[in-house]
Amino acid sequence: MTTYAAEPHSAFFRRNLQVIATRTDGGPADLDALIGIPLTPVAIDEAWVRHQGYGQPPEVALRRFRNLLMMALMERDIRSEAPLEEVLGAITHWAEVAVRHALQVAATELQTQGRTLLDAKGRPQDMMVVGMGKLGGGELNVSSDIDLIYVARDAGEDPRYMERMAKRLNQLLSSVTADGFVFRVDTRLRPYGDVGPLIATLPALGSYFHEQGREWERFAWLKGRVIAHTGLAPFDSTRADEQQLMQQVVPFVFRPYLDFPAFAALGRLHDLIRAEAVKTETRRAQGDNAGFDVKLGRGGIREIEFCAQMFQIVRGGQDPSLRERSTPKALQRLARRQLLDEGDVQKLLDAWRLLRRVEHALQYQEDAQTHWLSDDAQQHAAIAAMLGLAVSDFDARLHTARQSVAAVFDDLLAPSRRTALQDTGSPLAPQPEASGLRPPPPDIVTPAPAAPGDDSLRRIGALRESRAYRKARDSSQQMVEHLLAQALHFRPGTEACSQDTLIGRLCDFLESIAGRSVYLDMLTQHPEAFVHLLRMMAQARWASDYLRSHPVVIDELASGQLLEPLDIPRWAQNLREQLDATVLPGVLDDDGRPAPDVERQMDAMREAHHGAVFRLLGQDLEKRLTVEHLSDELSALADAVLEITLERCWANLPRRHRPDPQFSVIAYGRLGGKELGYSSDLDLVFLYDDPHEDAPRIYAQLAQRMAGWLQTRTAAGTLFEVDLRLRPNGNAGLLVSTQNAFRLYQNESAWVWEHQALTRARHAAGSPRIGAVFEQLRSDILSQRRVLGTLSAEIRGMRQKMHDGHPNKTGLFDLKHDAGGMVDIEFMVQFLVLAYSHDHPELIENRGNIELLRRAAAAGLITMDEARSVGDAYRRYRQLQHEIRLNDAERARVPHATVAAEAEAVRALWQKLLPGHA
Repeated sequence: MTTYAAEPHSAFFRRNLQVIATRTDGGPADLDALIGIPLTPVAIDEAWVRHQGYGQPPEVALRRFRNLLMMALMERDIRSEAPLEEVLGAITHWAEVAVRHALQVAATELQTQGRTLLDAKGRPQDMMVVGMGKLGGGELNVSSDIDLIYVARDAGEDPRYMERMAKRLNQLLSSVTADGFVFRVDTRLRPYGDVGPLIATLPALGSYFHEQGREWERFAWLKGRVIAHTGLAPFDSTRADEQQLMQQVVPFVFRPYLDFPAFAALGRLHDLIRAEAVKTETRRAQGDNAGFDVKLGRGGIREIEFCAQMFQIVRGGQDPSLRERSTPKALQRLARRQLLDEGDVQKLLDAWRLLRRVEHALQYQEDAQTHWLSDDAQQHAAIAAMLGLAVSDFDARLHTARQSVAAVFDDLLAPSRRTALQDTGSPLAPQPEASGLRPPPPDIVTPAPAAPGDDSLRRIGALRESRAYRKARDSSQQMVEHLLAQALHFRPGTEACSQDTLIGRLCDFLESIAGRSVYLDMLTQHPEAFVHLLRMMAQARWASDYLRSHPVVIDELASGQLLEPLDIPRWAQNLREQLDATVLPGVLDDDGRPAPDVERQMDAMREAHHGAVFRLLGQDLEKRLTVEHLSDELSALADAVLEITLERCWANLPRRHRPDPQFSVIAYGRLGGKELGYSSDLDLVFLYDDPHEDAPRIYAQLAQRMAGWLQTRTAAGTLFEVDLRLRPNGNAGLLVSTQNAFRLYQNESAWVWEHQALTRARHAAGSPRIGAVFEQLRSDILSQRRVLGTLSAEIRGMRQKMHDGHPNKTGLFDLKHDAGGMVDIEFMVQFLVLAYSHDHPELIENRGNIELLRRAAAAGLITMDEARSVGDAYRRYRQLQHEIRLNDAERARVPHATVAAEAEAVRALWQKLLPGHA
């Protein structure tokens, strides 16, 4: 006789073991067969088909197979043969199978009565069954209810028929017979709950979401998915109905912006749940049954789920890749996004696994929907035994898990628990104690507000009279006033920015977001982020303008990651995942795959790039990056943007003839030299190598789409301005060139200035093979032997043209264009490369002006002192130029005395290498 590990622990298992021992159908042999294999969806389907062969009525077959499956799962789990994922997956899959089977039974019965589900226009329609909660998330527990919502295209010719079918479905699943039940069915999540119609029609559901949908319903629908339909209507019409359903659900659940107020809504929802849990705990304790609700209690399963859902609701509108129904997968994705600390996520995952196993062990005992773990020592011993743990180990793990969950949850929800702002009477009288907000750090604020100057008062008055402010809701106006009051506590700490200047910049910014309460709410709830914003505004006008143009970057301040190094490969991978998930809700392409939402993808890339640039800006202003390091980071970021843009444009290109384009993006100028600035254009050339007969047309279209993707101004702004004039023959030339045509042009037709430009060119994105060929071609061109006198004259002539095109009559020194400035250094380096690479190939590498000067000195072409002094001048010019442009000066000019020594060193080397300067 077989001995089962579950027998001592489960009265349900013992009862059913006695029952199946007396049956010839679905008996112990079937149980042992299920116990002996991993209970995958395929295995369950095969076993269910065999079980149906016994010829039992559907009510009997469903219940008896359910009991067998439950017993097999208990046994495999308690033997430690079934991981948690198997248990959850098996129950969820069985629920879907059971719902589909019961629905088919109900639909067939309807058809035998001569009834057909028709819509109001007389067309066949299906009733869709939406699985909610843990069923929707693929995480049903072993004795779970299933939350279902029934949806139809419309009420149909006679709504009673569809309602009868839904009620019959409920009966088939949830009625208790001699064989038990299949699943308890809960339909109260439908619009209006118990008092609403059992069948929700698509038009009514859309109106309900728009007019009456409540915050808690957004969390409920987050996991909702269609798990079954009657199969009576044509497939295309049913698919269209599912698409329409998701087109209503997605915008209801996920707002098209960073929905920070949802934190507060979740906090209120959690408080209600916890209040009920506390009542239950108190009542049980009074009845000598003290303990802990593993689902709703402090540090329980619900708090873990909320940790994931709060980010999904807040950010899912902007980042569709976060719309993950599975709790552990959602948490892991948040860790990859660096939205949650990896260590915290691991604690939550460990706790989730333990608590779900405890939940199952509790439910195994009587097949009851219970989550109550009493303080009784005997029950703890029984649960620990089922989990294969010593009691002391179990208790210690449970305590640690609960504490970890509670700590993470409280930390995440802390901002939303701060009390709402109160009217202080005077909008310029900051009272942080009354507001419930933490005051800013003392080292960057004054103990008392500074008296606003006349300029500040005028600008504040103009803000209050602005159309944006006057149209804003009262709550938004109140938050604006609070932020203004807090700003008067802030000490700019820089001579470049007075209090009046800062208040002016802040007013410009607040006016731009006065109608966007989500940003005001975030800054109000995160005073440390607001202080950092003020500091950045005081440090650089460009930062202030960037914030005003792209307020979405405020999220970088609130996330606490602003000063963390930017991991560009990880950033690119996250962006790819986000773009992959950015699809049109419910819409499929011709291949049956989710259709991309190209417009939203373009916005998403812009927002991600804005956020990354803003993070680099924050580190720049805090002096954590040198100008060289900043340019490297901005250039690498641009390379990633080009690569992803190429991927997306190729994927959306019609009539693609191969999976990967044989196409390369060549960067020139600032990007080519890895000296990109915050507002730099991209100088690009496109090459391809593809024998396909339509290749010229295909790759020209790809290049056009890439340029459009990068330059088009959407609601989120632009990515980069693109300059394509450096291609062969400039604007008169083809948009794309073959490798061979490019080589021929460079060898036979290119001007000297085009070879100068080639010194700072490199492969930036696309085919590595074509990129390698380009690098070799570039090396071949640059290493050609040239007549020095002719080369010198050509470069001097080009330098004269540039000088004439940028006249300077200010009395200041133009860091870039004046004699002795940056252009002179760049031209000298280009001369050295073109003149001497034939004999000194180490000069060919695109390693930056300072390094190439050092190599030229090592080769004996200039002295080491000359290389050092001119290199230092270039570094100094770039730093000054960067600082000036951060404060919005159109031209980087300084008093001559500021850089007199540097300019003299540059002019001296020029006269040595290229005598006869303009």
